[in-house]
Amino acid sequence: MKIFECESCNDVWIKLQVAETMNCCQNELHQVKENMDPEVIETHTPIIKKMGDFIYVEVNKEHPMLDVHHLELIIIETNHGVHVKKLFSQNLIKAQFILTEGEVIINIYVYCNVHHLIKITDINLS
Repeated sequence: MKIFECESCNDVWIKLQVAETMNCCQNELHQVKENMDPEVIETHTPIIKKMGDFIYVEVNKEHPMLDVHHLELIIIETNHGVHVKKLFSQNLIKAQFILTEGEVIINIYVYCNVHHLIKITDINLS
């Protein structure tokens, strides 16, 4: 899975399979690099709760949800595929996912319009 962003319109694209190139607004899209800043990772790391087949993900309540700075996506990568929830600036910073039998979380990604892509690999289910 790769995440791309259009530098013109700021649209975010998720590519599940390899592609030669992708375009938006007549420009080639560039892959978003993961933000490795420990402070950014800490402020964007979600609390993850599992209840049966349901996964509840809630990101730090201190994170702004304003037009100029907000979370756009919560992505769960599993051994069966990818689950994506789009967030809106007026919403709470949480999402609910349903996993199928035998599905295991590999990574969680949070996409922030300011800090871009944050990959969470240390996943603690409570």
